[in-house]
Amino acid sequence: MIRLFLLVCCLLAAPVSGADGGASWLERLRTAVGSFGEYEVRFELTTADDYAAAGSCRVAGDRYLISMPQGRVYCDGRARYEVNDASREVVIDAVDTSSRNLLDNPVRAFDFVGEQYDVRTVAEQADRITLRLTPRDEGALTTIELTLDKRSSLPVSVVYGAEDLQIRVKIVSFARSATAFPSFRRADFAGYEFIDFR
Repeated sequence: MIRLFLLVCCLLAAPVSGADGGASWLERLRTAVGSFGEYEVRFELTTADDYAAAGSCRVAGDRYLISMPQGRVYCDGRARYEVNDASREVVIDAVDTSSRNLLDNPVRAFDFVGEQYDVRTVAEQADRITLRLTPRDEGALTTIELTLDKRSSLPVSVVYGAEDLQIRVKIVSFARSATAFPSFRRADFAGYEFIDFR
């Protein structure tokens, strides 16, 4: 009887991440990111075919700006404006509000709370925890592997996809934005071709 009591106590004292597969860390992540208000993320991206680039994204409510070497993506919450300086084109498209990919929709890139994913802890160290998120929708192919800093609950890295289709994003910094948000202005791109897919 005493042995059974001790076993129950040990189970109740186990870390929350083990008890819920890591889902509680997703709530901590959402809370941590939400506390920043407007913020900027600097990152380094690599793919399975050896592409590598550094970039950044700024988020302010439903608006965002993604900056990469080949161009920028502005979003006002309703439309995306993808600027390609090499081809001098601006492609306008609708926003994919369901995407959780940092390069598609930074607004929701760190909001995984809900019923869309099965979550489990795949690695844990003293200062970090890695979660694997598998979509419950059979049509969705992208798994996400998310590593968080345990102290801040902020992301350290994100891996989208699996095996030879992986996109790895290392988070270099995550900080509040202190300057005015740079909105898209058509006048700044005189001479560019505008292609509207909305």
